[in-house]
Amino acid sequence: MKKRFLPLAVLVLFVVSLCAGCKPGDGSSSGGGTKLPTGSKVTGDLAFPELNKLTGSTFTILGTDITVSDEDKELLKNEYGLEPKVINVAYDEVFKRAATLVLTDDSPDMIRVSRGGHSYISNNIAQPIDEYIDFTHPFYKDLLDAYDETKWGEKEHYFLIRGLQMLSGMIYNSKMFEDAGLENPWEQYQNGTWDWNAFREAANELADDTDGDGQTDVYGFGFYRPQIFGYTTGKPFGMLNTDTMTVTNNLRDADIARAMNLIYDMTYVDKSGLNNVGQVVDTFGQGKLGMLIFDINVIGLPEIQKVVDKGEAGLAPLPRDPNLDTHYSYSVIVRDIIPKGAKNPQGAIAYNAVERYNALNNENSTKAVEKRKTEQHFTDELEAQFQELHTIEGSKVQPLYDDMELIGYNATWDCIYSGLAWATAIENRSAEADAYIAELLEVKEVDLPSGPKNLELFEKYTVGENEPIPSTKLYSITGGNPNFEIYLDKENAHEGNYAGKIYYSFDPAEGDWGGFTKNLNITWNTNNTMTFWAKGDGKPQTVIIQFVANGVPWEYTMDIDGAEGKVYEIPFTDFKVVDWWEDQSVTLDLTLIDNVSFSFKGEGDRFIYLDDIRVIRK
Repeated sequence: MKKRFLPLAVLVLFVVSLCAGCKPGDGSSSGGGTKLPTGSKVTGDLAFPELNKLTGSTFTILGTDITVSDEDKELLKNEYGLEPKVINVAYDEVFKRAATLVLTDDSPDMIRVSRGGHSYISNNIAQPIDEYIDFTHPFYKDLLDAYDETKWGEKEHYFLIRGLQMLSGMIYNSKMFEDAGLENPWEQYQNGTWDWNAFREAANELADDTDGDGQTDVYGFGFYRPQIFGYTTGKPFGMLNTDTMTVTNNLRDADIARAMNLIYDMTYVDKSGLNNVGQVVDTFGQGKLGMLIFDINVIGLPEIQKVVDKGEAGLAPLPRDPNLDTHYSYSVIVRDIIPKGAKNPQGAIAYNAVERYNALNNENSTKAVEKRKTEQHFTDELEAQFQELHTIEGSKVQPLYDDMELIGYNATWDCIYSGLAWATAIENRSAEADAYIAELLEVKEVDLPSGPKNLELFEKYTVGENEPIPSTKLYSITGGNPNFEIYLDKENAHEGNYAGKIYYSFDPAEGDWGGFTKNLNITWNTNNTMTFWAKGDGKPQTVIIQFVANGVPWEYTMDIDGAEGKVYEIPFTDFKVVDWWEDQSVTLDLTLIDNVSFSFKGEGDRFIYLDDIRVIRK
């Protein structure tokens, strides 16, 4: 095993566009002009996007704990004729596996990512999705803002968005508010008074020392995730700056400091807050905690359900920063990427379309509402509150990235659960946060298996020896001459069962050369030499080898005179930029190889045998 560094296609800068104007559907590329079908076999009026670039009947998903439901499999089969194949690995192994598969030309078609998603861009694993997706389709209408916020640079989108997941809010005990004669958070939200000041006042009123021992035992509030409160400022812990194309450690931001100092004072000066994350859920269930700022996933926990079952639970947005007019919350973009070298990239688009259909289908929404009412005993009011949490303005704007949450994670926990003043907490954790940002952007070291990269071995085709290989399976013909074909030949195989026999006979009126081109879309960055076996027909002929590396064509010309089979090794340093290329000073960049071609010159009816075309490291 050898250590290799993943290449950068651009300078390692965190480039995310936060453009609020031009939407992907406003005049941008729409993925090859796809059209809406006239109807859908499954969905009726909610028609799926038509995908005209599907290749094959399967697509592969890489991630952790991925399951594709039977319903989704049926939709994929009926709508697109596709069958999903899943590669599940441990969470902390996804990036490494993805990098290895991409660099060894065995890419999956989709990678399900969460935290660290931008590492796939900065390490040149992800490819833009713009050519594959039609942003004008109704499935993406509610995601256009999110797509704009995930641009890399000015034009290209890399993240395939499944939806926006609202992860924060407040659940409160309505009985405790009623017993205290207080307006509850939902009522205050409706009349526009639900801000930090109202939150602090309510917490102080609800907190109590019931046994007189000098210790609070009924609490006004608690946190399931204290970092969430920082987002009420409308700012993430890592600021995305598109002017400088960087991520800034935002822990020292004055507004975030105001938020964290407030809840520190409420916890340790007012003593209205419970500072033990292991106890907040149980304490809420016991009716001894008035407000719980929560991760959405706590709804349905047994202790939370006790309060819901009694009809004493209410939901509300996070309190508003008094300096702002908007309630902000913590939400994330749930996203996937299409890696470089994907064999069926539109398979990922198809799966995304199925997931978007599930999100938009009114029948599914109705079932979800009924499930909350029957299984979780939601009242009509609680359901209305639940829906409101998903529609407030702040849930659809920054931060949207759980990558950014981790920048402030440890500092906020030190502050609230360890009792460190915010200034001390960030002093202790700022370097750590900077290191995390750097890790998001760094070129990572990946263990790659040693050995060659096979370009063409002539072993996978099912045609007979006397039948030409269809160009759709192997190559595209270049040079304009029709008299060019490739056959399988068993007698002259170098390794394995077959070699390729190239036959050509050119009409002088059509030109004096011809060949074949294989499209690749892979990297050769770990290799430095091309090797192949060739055997001529005994008469002089010229072989021209060309590859396109990051859009630049490079060429090597050689002569083969005899009829003896021989292995040829050509260092990449022997390849030169084609003489018609405008910039002859360009340097060779093997980050992305678009294609490789073999062309031939020779008089009369000619043939040459080729086998075992590879790139290797010597």
